[in-house]
Amino acid sequence: MKATVTAPVYDARRVNDLLSLGYTKKKLASFRSPPVPVRGYYTFFDPCLPLLVFRDLPVVRRRNFIYHQTWYEKKDWARNTGTPRYRQLRLPVPDSFDKTFREQTALLLPNEELPTVCSVAILILIHALATRKRLLSECCVRCSEKDSGGYPVVVGGFRKDGFIFDRYCGDGRNAYLGLAASQKS
Repeated sequence: MKATVTAPVYDARRVNDLLSLGYTKKKLASFRSPPVPVRGYYTFFDPCLPLLVFRDLPVVRRRNFIYHQTWYEKKDWARNTGTPRYRQLRLPVPDSFDKTFREQTALLLPNEELPTVCSVAILILIHALATRKRLLSECCVRCSEKDSGGYPVVVGGFRKDGFIFDRYCGDGRNAYLGLAASQKS
């Protein structure tokens, strides 16, 4: 399970079209251009929708992209919004499988941090809509948010009934549990 070498760039206009967000031409023009692509990273416009909003987008519901779960509905991180912006993610970080969370975070480069659950989920969704290919179909990645036990929430397992958000994975090693990384802003 290796990170991509040359990944596509999904700009604001493309993401708007894929997700049917309804941004006007004026709004799209207000977003800056995408950053220069970096080898090994996916570059994409993140509309920073709360998870509870984007999981209910018609395109997501119609295509069963997110496995139906309710455990996260009361979590702040599922309700938070941010300022729309471009992100660059490594997904998954090479050699991050079968390691503890501490061992995985040691693989982060100095200019990287853990991405949010929502940014990883948006990338998975955008990529699936654009390419008909499912990232993380046979694995999951740890993200920055924590479950009630203090462990990272994971995203992945993108199968025919959608991808999952999981909790209680602990800090142990798992051959199917890697790490995601985001370029710092």
